[in-house]
Amino acid sequence: MLTTRTQRAVKGTIAALAGIACVALPALAAGPAEAATHATASPDTAYFDAINKGTTLWPGDYIYVYPTGGDGSLTQLIMQTDGNLVQYGDNRTVVCFASNTYGHAGAYATYQSNGALIVFSETGTPLWSSGTAGKGGTTVSMNEDNGSLWVGVTPIGDDPCY
Repeated sequence: MLTTRTQRAVKGTIAALAGIACVALPALAAGPAEAATHATASPDTAYFDAINKGTTLWPGDYIYVYPTGGDGSLTQLIMQTDGNLVQYGDNRTVVCFASNTYGHAGAYATYQSNGALIVFSETGTPLWSSGTAGKGGTTVSMNEDNGSLWVGVTPIGDDPCY
């Protein structure tokens, strides 16, 4: 029996080989197939301060920092199991950013090669885009000084976030 992640990876690979382009949102030509590169990661993978292009945040995966500009409490961007991509500050008591894609269990977020961070439904339908395709940068990161969230060179959400 294939795991859900493996099934998504296989679907993405088949779509890529068939040349199917995702056209539901602007600048999504790379589509969900890029998510397949992270399909073998363990559940709830933690990334310190950044992810690179081609990385997927599966449900439960997160990026975290302990900003030095605040009281040093945890700030994290998490792909929640309800489908919402959320950045929390102050040990998960403050919401600094949310994609508002809750209600889509199994959704995942991929930082694509074109610079866009996209939240996809479990079936690969785009639910939210950062609008950062072609704007430069190589990481989705959180600033270690103030917890601010950056997609490439574009700030997203509240600044600061701690």
